[in-house]
Amino acid sequence: MKNKMKQKIKILFVIENQEYGGGERSFEQIIRNINREKFEVYVACFNKGIFADKIKNYSQIIHIDFSNRFNFRNIFYLKHIIVKNKIDIVHSQGARSSFFASFAAKFAGVPVITTVAMLVEGFDVFILKKIFYIILNFISERLTDKFIVVSNELKRRLIKYHFIKPQNIEIIYNGIELNDYIVDVDCSRNIRNSLGLEENTILIGTVGRLVWQKGFEYFIDAIKILEEKLPNEKRERLKYLIVGEGKLKNKLINKVKKLGLQQKVIFTGFCTNVKEIISSLNVFILPSILEGQPIVLLEAMALGKPIVATDIPGVRESVVPENNVILVPSKNPHLLAYGILKLLKEEEKAKKIGENAKQYVKERFDFSKIILKYENFYEEIYRNIKKRN
Repeated sequence: MKNKMKQKIKILFVIENQEYGGGERSFEQIIRNINREKFEVYVACFNKGIFADKIKNYSQIIHIDFSNRFNFRNIFYLKHIIVKNKIDIVHSQGARSSFFASFAAKFAGVPVITTVAMLVEGFDVFILKKIFYIILNFISERLTDKFIVVSNELKRRLIKYHFIKPQNIEIIYNGIELNDYIVDVDCSRNIRNSLGLEENTILIGTVGRLVWQKGFEYFIDAIKILEEKLPNEKRERLKYLIVGEGKLKNKLINKVKKLGLQQKVIFTGFCTNVKEIISSLNVFILPSILEGQPIVLLEAMALGKPIVATDIPGVRESVVPENNVILVPSKNPHLLAYGILKLLKEEEKAKKIGENAKQYVKERFDFSKIILKYENFYEEIYRNIKKRN
């Protein structure tokens, strides 16, 4: 009996990871920080790319390709993985991987957890594809035992619109490994030098996938407004950074050209050194239209950056308006520009907002505390399995 109590809980994480975004980042955090004395970690994902590279020393990676949404053989392959490795709990993320994982787990007779960072109706796809995703998602939700969400708003919407029972939803916020977010002045200087910026440049920037949910077009419109309002001396020192890749990249570049801002706005493309880039900014902007709980916001806060962000549910739960962030309505470039202008004019206020943000993250979103919530959640599910058996 004593040996059984010491047995490690085997968890299979399932994710479609051809890109590296917030979902992959949150799974990476769990996989790297989970207690190895209590848990044995397996990951079913594509075995190449940034996510796989980051977790390869912390888990057993089992290659699976979710790029073909009609490959239902993935269900039976996942079931084989679960049975062969005697998996206790399956934890999935993403609509497609969660669909396959929910069926596989049920066929194998093990509980399945799904993390919901964005509801399927918010996906940026054409209408027929969205309907298809909604149908598949409805089916997989009926097979899912527990849901993890990153905000109260997501829980509310799951209950109201997806008819999920409240007791089956757990809120676990995203977090930050605070030790990784110590500002290195030399590093910031090197980033600026690599971008060809002068020492006195005021750098305002944003980071994210270049997709409609992130609202970057409104940031570009706000830049145009700022350029028209600022005095020459300050305007000449300003540069703007947009970090990331996505299907809207060409559209955004063309918008910048159309507004005559190509000498002011720098597109870096995808970067792996995000925290170093954020550390080089004077002001961080989050112009999103739709978010679960953006990790990049927590990163900017952990680095003590003055922030202007949009007042949407996934952001509002993570901040204290006017204390550690300036919140403005989404899709409103004029008020976004006004928020930025406020921080540029009131330097002491901007500094205080950054300091408050850093302290707030330390108190509420330290991942060393959040990982304990995941571990307790997994252990509770495991205990319930043992009771049933």
